[in-house]
Amino acid sequence: MKTVFIPVETIAREFDSKLLLACKLAERGYRVVVAQPDFLNQIAIFFRPGIYFGKNLFRTHFPTSLKLLALYKKRGWSVVHLDEEGGIYAGTENEWKDILDRRIDPMVLQEDDSILCWGDFQRRHYGNSKHSCQIVTTGHPRFNLSNKTYKTLIENTLKTHTLSDFVLVNTNFGWCNNISGKDFIFREGSKFMGSNEDDKNFKRSFWVSQSKIFSKYLQVINEVALRNQEIDFVIRPHPAEDKNFYKIFFHGFKNIQIIDDESALNWISKASCVVHDGCTTGIEAYLLEKPVINLTPKIDNPFEILIPNLIGKRITNSEELEAAIININSYDKSDIPSKSFDLCKDIIVNFNTDVDSYSMIVEIIDQTAVDKSGGKYFWFGFKLVEFLNKTRKALLKYPRRFMPQKMIDLDRAVRQFPGFDYDATKRKLDLINKLEESQVNISGFTNRGFILEKTKNS
Repeated sequence: MKTVFIPVETIAREFDSKLLLACKLAERGYRVVVAQPDFLNQIAIFFRPGIYFGKNLFRTHFPTSLKLLALYKKRGWSVVHLDEEGGIYAGTENEWKDILDRRIDPMVLQEDDSILCWGDFQRRHYGNSKHSCQIVTTGHPRFNLSNKTYKTLIENTLKTHTLSDFVLVNTNFGWCNNISGKDFIFREGSKFMGSNEDDKNFKRSFWVSQSKIFSKYLQVINEVALRNQEIDFVIRPHPAEDKNFYKIFFHGFKNIQIIDDESALNWISKASCVVHDGCTTGIEAYLLEKPVINLTPKIDNPFEILIPNLIGKRITNSEELEAAIININSYDKSDIPSKSFDLCKDIIVNFNTDVDSYSMIVEIIDQTAVDKSGGKYFWFGFKLVEFLNKTRKALLKYPRRFMPQKMIDLDRAVRQFPGFDYDATKRKLDLINKLEESQVNISGFTNRGFILEKTKNS
């Protein structure tokens, strides 16, 4: 079997769409390893060179170290690069291009590699560089919400809560409410920006602007929840945010819950409506045909994240939000104006619901894997790495308690990647097999990674 590595950095955001992609690949005869990125790097030596699908060979924004990429390339791996944040950025189009340049430099990839783009805007921009890799617009699978299997997977996996008919508030304030502390964004060598004066001034301005909106956002939610205590609110912080701040701020509210488990799409599918400001979940809610309320306080914001804010009913204060929620049953999901829709589609091609990102990605991986060899992997090495990781974690458990910053960083890592749950993974896999009429099984499992293969003799 030929090997495909699929890294999962943030389980709540990535897992469902990547599990479905992994199943489609396994059904075609690939051995697919879905795992936390560091775990993949540790076990790569035990597998024959294959396809690395994702963006995690680059640990920070460009310019960045290319040592990890070089190591994989030396061993014979090919890279099919797809960014998890490939199109939704703050500021103007020129600033979007600057950010795209920081996400990936096509010149570091080779002829057997590919860059997959969310939309033609990114493809055109990356195509202007001198490069030897393939650059293709595929969209992103997690926006393929017209896919019946994916939609059913989302709607049938929220098992841990019994809430219904609630208002979902998705927040996106990772700069001013970062889980790693107030100084995280401004630390020297931060992955967010470089250390020159222009970058520092940008960070200061962005932080100030977001802080103003953050405080106004909280004020509006506070006022509406106080006046309408019969309405349930679920606040779902972005994975980069400090969720404890929300618990402290809204302490005492019986109609507000702060929840960050499961994926955003699971919660969107059960909500009566979705409230957001500049958040990708607004797009996902729109594509799931849920009422979308764009809460954008009247504050001058040069860093507005434009694309999500072109979608849904735009309101600015607590009175307008209250009226929108109360009258949500008469919500008219009107079409996005044609000019705005064209821009949205240029950034995310999945706004065209006929686009099938899964099929395009599978085809590109098939083309890339032609020259790869199959064979067995070293099963004992896979298990040995996990044993060593668990041993190291146990040895560091108590010393970390005396290192506050290490504990904060650990909390951030656990928020992003709490570990795979076998029963939940198996339940989702069984549902996919039933809907796709496939026969894929788990051939190896740890809480940091698992292997999918097509059932033998099927």
